[in-house]
Amino acid sequence: MKKKAVALILIVLIITTIAVYLAGSTLRAIYENKNLQREKDLSVAKAASLAGLEKAFLILNDDFKSSGNWSDGDIEGISVIPDPSNKEKKFDFISENLDNGAFFNVKIQFIFDASNNPYKGRLWVYSTGSYNETSFTFKRLALASYVYNQTQKKYYPDLQSAINDANSGDKLLVAKGMLQENIIINKNLTIEFGYDYDFTHRNPSIYQTIITPQDDSTYTLEITDGNITLGGGKIE
Repeated sequence: MKKKAVALILIVLIITTIAVYLAGSTLRAIYENKNLQREKDLSVAKAASLAGLEKAFLILNDDFKSSGNWSDGDIEGISVIPDPSNKEKKFDFISENLDNGAFFNVKIQFIFDASNNPYKGRLWVYSTGSYNETSFTFKRLALASYVYNQTQKKYYPDLQSAINDANSGDKLLVAKGMLQENIIINKNLTIEFGYDYDFTHRNPSIYQTIITPQDDSTYTLEITDGNITLGGGKIE
């Protein structure tokens, strides 16, 4: 009887050990699967957020090319009016359901200068991508006015479009940042690099302007005609 009791106890212990092991393995598998699913959902949510950013920036770019102003109350037919009394306000901009079941919602926030005037070509863009119960938000600065024609008092998103629109003798100011362009100049111009985004302070060592080629097979900067005064930037 004692031997049978001992054997029975051993069997129960073995079964219990196996059951605990299997239960632990099952819980680990469930936990790992949940983690994998969360990572997948987060990856899809991030991709949706980036899709929202891309679409928003395309709309903003088209609007700035046509109007030269994001703070005029209308961006490509979307009504958004800056409110100096509520500078933190985020405006609904665009939203879309994607084919994979994900969703993005984009909001914009105006940026104001010291005089409470909204910048014409600068916005914060918040794009939130969602998938299942997971969401992720990217925040990006939309900056359209990299170039300012001081003579004509016009803003431009890139240097070549500013050059094309300039008259001989105009002065162009270029803000800090990296412009990827192949530039052709064929008129008399003064081009000064190294300005802040307000085009009020110039310090090329602080506000560095760098121009890199969009097409490596040709010149980054080509002067075909005219007398050009350049200063303060780096052309690669």
